[in-house]
Amino acid sequence: MGTETSEPTDLTYKIGKADPETIPVPKIDPEASSLVSFTWVPDKEGTVRITATVEDSKKTIKVLVAKKHLRISQ
Repeated sequence: MGTETSEPTDLTYKIGKADPETIPVPKIDPEASSLVSFTWVPDKEGTVRITATVEDSKKTIKVLVAKKHLRISQ
């Protein structure tokens, strides 16, 4: 949260080796916050890096993707 209204900007994210995608972020009023989301369906198991960049701010996280195993009782 900040003390001034932000200008509209863009958030760019990159998942693994995929091409970067950009999402517009509207202005945010003082004392407010905003949530930006996107859909991602992993195509394989393993560790994937997700990087998000807004202007000069950059954040990278690692996500572990694992198959969900179901136990079926007879």
